[in-house]
Amino acid sequence: LKSVDFTFVAAEVERCSWTRMFIKLKEYKKVHGDCLVPQKFPEDIKLGRWVDKQRYWYKCRKNGKRVSLTPIQIKQIESIGFVWSVNKQHNWSEMFHQLQEYRIAHGNCLVKANCKKYSKLGRWVAQQRHHYKRWISKKSSPMGTDNGRFQQLEGIGFVWNLSRIRKHFS
Repeated sequence: LKSVDFTFVAAEVERCSWTRMFIKLKEYKKVHGDCLVPQKFPEDIKLGRWVDKQRYWYKCRKNGKRVSLTPIQIKQIESIGFVWSVNKQHNWSEMFHQLQEYRIAHGNCLVKANCKKYSKLGRWVAQQRHHYKRWISKKSSPMGTDNGRFQQLEGIGFVWNLSRIRKHFS
């Protein structure tokens, strides 16, 4: 094995395997519209397990452990809207749905952060504006890892800059 540099060969095989699974994930997204592959996805059990492993390795890497998931792979997988924390994505989708309902009832997306009736939604709306400001300033932000969020909010008339609204009504 020393004569064929086994560590190099093993790493190369692992990289090719990762790339094959990444391509499968991109295909899944084309069909399903997201990267939320169930862990026990009946159509491709390996893909479900692979996606789960990516989240596990990412968490380990964040905690300072050495893992095979590289920064380049992280950027690649994030470029297609991969969500590292499934619970956070589910919560985002739920809050977005609530905002859509608010818009239907009130005609706009201007939920006040201190509104008692919609306090959770108001805080979430303020948080989206904060994430957007970080994103346009080229800082780390969930808006940067999932551009679909920006487009979804834009699509329902989300107001990013409240100072423009305040000037208009002053």
